[in-house]
Order: sequence, then C-alpha cells, then structure tokens
Amino acid sequence: MHVRLAMDVYTALQKELRRPHPFAAERVAFAYGRQAMSSKKSFVIIADFDSVEDDDYEDDTSVGARIGAVAINKALRRAAALGAAAFHVHAHLHSGRPWFSKTDLRELPPVMEPFMHVVPTQPRGILVMSDDDCAGLVWRPREVRPVTLLETVVVGAPMQFLGIAHE
Repeated sequence: MHVRLAMDVYTALQKELRRPHPFAAERVAFAYGRQAMSSKKSFVIIADFDSVEDDDYEDDTSVGARIGAVAINKALRRAAALGAAAFHVHAHLHSGRPWFSKTDLRELPPVMEPFMHVVPTQPRGILVMSDDDCAGLVWRPREVRPVTLLETVVVGAPMQFLGIAHE
C-alpha cells in the first residue's frame, strides 16, 4: 500500500501536528482520501484532514495524547460523508524514520476499527510522521490485519519520497 499527499496538505498537516496543546504532548489529526489502483500498486490519495479540536483531547499524562469518543465520532461522520479512507495521524518530532510506540500499537488499531464498518470499501490506517519521514499501517477494505505502508509520496515541487520500504 502506498500513500500520496498533495504538498499543501502535507505542509499544513506537519504544521498542525507541531502546534502546542494546553496539556497534550502531541497533536492528532484524521486524514481522508480515496483508494486508487494502478496495474501494480494500490494507493490512497489523501486530499484533506481535520485536526482534533482542543476540547476533544482527554487529560491523560500516561500517553502523549488521548482523544475522546467525540473526536472519533466526528472523524467517523466525516469519513462516512466523504465515503473516504481515513487515517489517524500523529507525529514523533525527530528526524529520520519514525515508528509506533508499544502504546500506539496497542491503542490505535481499536480507534480505527469502526471505520471498517462505516466505509467498508475504503482502507483505514494509522500514520506517524517525523520531521522528514512517515511510517504507517494500513488495513485494506474488509481486512483485519494491517500491512505496512510501503511508501509515502508528497506530490509537488520538489516531489518528496518518504517512508520507502522494500517490497
């Protein structure tokens, strides 16, 4: 699975994920797109995102950020209205290849599971961005096990290739 994002969406998302929150150590967003296929690859083209609103975070110092049911329900409604693939996105602010923490891997898949039922024809996933790279897990439609995101391409000038994994 591969992800494509327009340069303006990528730039705005990176900026949003770095904006301070009154108590959460990290920001969260939900990105939306559509699956596309070529003869050899499956893509998700991300066209938009919504930031989780300040009031939709829960004050929990055991994690970098915890969002509540209100935020998840807003994202579910938006994905349903768009008929879109949806991704939970957060950042680990460093250079180089990011990966999910043990907490991320335990807690984020259940957050994304309802999207399978709301928009069953589109993938869902989790993305973690660093200052200059991106990694992700993607559940294809109707699948319960994720695949590792192979590549993220930021489309624009100059084109940026992030998170390139070997197939």
